[in-house]
Amino acid sequence: MAELLRKQNQVVAVGLEATYATPATVTGSNAVLAMDLSVNMLESNVADRNNVVGYMGAQGGITVSRKGTASFGVEFAGSGTATTPPAWGKLLRACGMGEVVGVSDVTYTPVGAGFESATLLYRIEKVQQRLIGARGKFTLNLDAQTIPSMKFDFESLYEDPTVEAGLLTGVDTSAFKNPFGQTKDTATVTFLGSAVRMQKLSIDLGVQTQFVEDVGGESVEIVGRKGSVSISFRTTDAELVAALQNASNNVEGALNAVHGSGAGKTLTVNVPNIQVKAASVSWDGEIANVDISADIKPLSANTDLTITQS
Repeated sequence: MAELLRKQNQVVAVGLEATYATPATVTGSNAVLAMDLSVNMLESNVADRNNVVGYMGAQGGITVSRKGTASFGVEFAGSGTATTPPAWGKLLRACGMGEVVGVSDVTYTPVGAGFESATLLYRIEKVQQRLIGARGKFTLNLDAQTIPSMKFDFESLYEDPTVEAGLLTGVDTSAFKNPFGQTKDTATVTFLGSAVRMQKLSIDLGVQTQFVEDVGGESVEIVGRKGSVSISFRTTDAELVAALQNASNNVEGALNAVHGSGAGKTLTVNVPNIQVKAASVSWDGEIANVDISADIKPLSANTDLTITQS
């Protein structure tokens, strides 16, 4: 009897496409060290048939639209060499980010045109599917006392899966390096110019994608950005009052988060301008935190945020 498919035998690999929706060559050496992997191999829209046939009953339907989706997280860790792009760099590039390799760092910033795309190769043992023309969005999760991570959500064009002769060979995730935990010794956060004792931090660039399909073709398009920040930190009386005033007056300023240490292992996320929208008190046991939500409000084109490995 044939073996049943097992969750732990999933693999996802990624390659950037030179031409949109022309599948990139993706092998096991391009595997992603993914967590919480969820792939919808077929997401379809079906148009119902609704004819008068002289009796009761469903008449079925016709599939009129198909796409694939994939969601997963990766650990937020550098490559170990300052000028070698981190393994997750390709994923950022498929989410509307541009990559610049400098003399001592690698920097990612948003782009407003010329969006790249990726081919995701998905395997469940011998079952293989290519998710081509993939573009997506990401969120940075930098909570204290966790392994910091990035959550990716991709949409793609649909391609029928196949059953291959054997398992995917050469699977190698060694480019994804061991991360640092998010602790007082490995991270610093500055909010509106002041260092804070951060407990929770989520940064969402707010990339907006749209699956476009018509009789002339299909594509996944990046159509906009609307970024946001959610942060929670320990508060004193003066800090709480200031936070509420900042929210009441929609104060603007910068957010800067540094994680890790050492060449090629230091990651800096800089949001040059946020606008505070709301502030409230929450409790961690008997200790008060102030929870703040803010919009990422760029002051010029493509300055929403930067992610730098140095």
